[in-house]
Amino acid sequence: MRFRKKKEDPQIDQDAAERAQYRGNLSRQPLEAILEVPGAYPVEAHVVDLTVQGVGVCVPFKRDPGLRVDEVLEIMIHGPGKAWEVRTPVRVVRIDVGDDVRIGLRFVNLGSLYGQLDNALGTYFNRRARPRAQPEPDRPFPVYLSHNGHRVRADVHDISTSGIGVFLGRVSAGPLRPGERVEVRFFLPGSKVEMVGSAYVRHRTALARIDMVGLEFDLHEAGGFVDFLAGIESYVEQRNRATAVWLSGGWVA
Repeated sequence: MRFRKKKEDPQIDQDAAERAQYRGNLSRQPLEAILEVPGAYPVEAHVVDLTVQGVGVCVPFKRDPGLRVDEVLEIMIHGPGKAWEVRTPVRVVRIDVGDDVRIGLRFVNLGSLYGQLDNALGTYFNRRARPRAQPEPDRPFPVYLSHNGHRVRADVHDISTSGIGVFLGRVSAGPLRPGERVEVRFFLPGSKVEMVGSAYVRHRTALARIDMVGLEFDLHEAGGFVDFLAGIESYVEQRNRATAVWLSGGWVA
């Protein structure tokens, strides 16, 4: 018999009332998930706990994927009858091994999750005051970051009126630390207006081969992103409408 020391993250139990509310939702409409572990076969799991910060899943003991705390993977959560699904990166924060294996996972980038939500998922999640959206898979757009005299190209992961999430090579992301101020430049798809302004690094997450960096726009800067909020908001709304239609099985003209 195997034993694994129980490892916990104190933040995962920060709001028991909220967790109880979501458990009630899950009891009426259970969710299933698939854990996609790099270099291994996908593992099916039952969702046993869900909040806006993370998800708890249960895996049969014989299918234990052998994860470790702080390991990053991707989870796909799908609804009853696979009527919808969302896919997002997560980090392991807790593992309990008994008759089965219970795994606590925290969402690595909430933007990648919220950008996929449609009305049907409101039963399980609360939306942000400022929703985020992801670019179309076949119409990604680059963003250029300038910091201390260096300019690097990044790929946009998600965007909102409050900030932008980007993917960077680990070497390029090297000097960027939380709190650093950078200049950001990009064109939204279909627009000829270059959006330029300052932003602050708010978080940085190491993935398999790249880093994901979250940037918060400096909305107090005169002539900065505060001048482009209407255009960003319009783009986010358009992308989220298109995503909702796609999730529901429809088409967008």
